[in-house]
Amino acid sequence: MSNPELEQREPAEKTANEGAPLRQPENRVLKISNNILIASIIIALIWIVLLFITNTRLRRERTELLSRLSGQLAGAPSAQVGDVVPQFEGRSPDDTQSNVVYEATSKYLFFIFSPLCEVCTSEFPTWNEIGSDATSHGYKVIGLATYSESALQSTPAHNFGVVVFPSMAIQRAYRIVAVPTVMVVSGSGRIDWIQSGKLSKDKIKELLSIIDATKH
Repeated sequence: MSNPELEQREPAEKTANEGAPLRQPENRVLKISNNILIASIIIALIWIVLLFITNTRLRRERTELLSRLSGQLAGAPSAQVGDVVPQFEGRSPDDTQSNVVYEATSKYLFFIFSPLCEVCTSEFPTWNEIGSDATSHGYKVIGLATYSESALQSTPAHNFGVVVFPSMAIQRAYRIVAVPTVMVVSGSGRIDWIQSGKLSKDKIKELLSIIDATKH
């Protein structure tokens, strides 16, 4: 005689056993998803650490650069109107010596730039126009390149002479902390006008008014 309780249990156990294998693929997918998530978190953490290290290095290099530019110099860290700047020696792009010696009866217009600076090179058409006007008023117009190795190859077309200064000589002498910088200097080496960055329309008008007021 059969036992009803055993007959009822067997189908239930059989059904449970038949359902067990269905959970294995689900567990495997879940495990893979968890591993991918953990790997993504680890990669993200590594990137965060690398970005932090890079940012710290760039801040340190910027601090060192500003220290080299303004250290061991009297007065403000950047040149200002009224400062007297020294005469200097440099090299022309063809690697011949080219000195700037101030003459009491002359006026000077300096375009200070780096050939690696896109803003600087974009200013050359404007500088050419200003330089032509300044030359007609008796100014000596000179481009001062702060990076020597590619000055000749990378410099856009220009109608003024270029003097190259290696090893940050011009930055230290003139306390230049940014390029491009445009500077008007008297024959005694006194800065009469200075502007860093891209010249706005108002600044161009201001500079041209100073140039046009110069007696030739």
